[in-house]
Amino acid sequence: MTPMPKLIATLFLLAAVPGSAQPVACPTGTLTVDAGSDALRGSLCQSAETLLARLADCGLPQQRPINIVEVDTVAHPFADCLAAYDCAFDRIRLVVRDDYGDLVAADDPYMSFPPEVLIHTLLSHELTHALIEQNSADREVPLIDHEYIANALELELMDPAWRQTILDHAMLDRPSDSRIDIWIYRMSPRRFAANAWLHFRQADNGCALIGRLLSGEVSFDAAKP
Repeated sequence: MTPMPKLIATLFLLAAVPGSAQPVACPTGTLTVDAGSDALRGSLCQSAETLLARLADCGLPQQRPINIVEVDTVAHPFADCLAAYDCAFDRIRLVVRDDYGDLVAADDPYMSFPPEVLIHTLLSHELTHALIEQNSADREVPLIDHEYIANALELELMDPAWRQTILDHAMLDRPSDSRIDIWIYRMSPRRFAANAWLHFRQADNGCALIGRLLSGEVSFDAAKP
């Protein structure tokens, strides 16, 4: 979770009471969506199914059904968020709006994203968190590893033009392991994401590194051996 004067999008694992709305199944049958219109349900299904196929190609196949829920707010003790993955219920909650101006800082590159692009971006990040949990063999993946994977794949799955917006904002020439730090994520998540993607794209990293992070063979957590 990332507290900011105006909260930018951040994703976190959270247990909460499940919603009461009746979900509608997506065509593949592995997803359900609770949303206020047929058009939004169809859009979320299409986005999620496309993203799941690409995440499976990176060693993150879906193991259990996932429910996607449209919400007005995602509250957390420290701040409000744009989206959250509730690990106890295999549920993703998304704040869906036509205007995110009161939730996204004016200098955040997300502010330039059209709502449909931002929703797709949030969904990619949250699905990645969900699939990390589903593919970790009940091992507790450190938070920094969770966020590295989710942020790197968020940018990897993004349209190159929107990705470039984030890279331009971060102004990084090359990645650094020292920037893979949970405090940098909390203070400057877009810079963290840009660094994570540049690191992910280096030779010998990519999806192979994600596999090693999931298994615990390696970790960015300084507390881990």
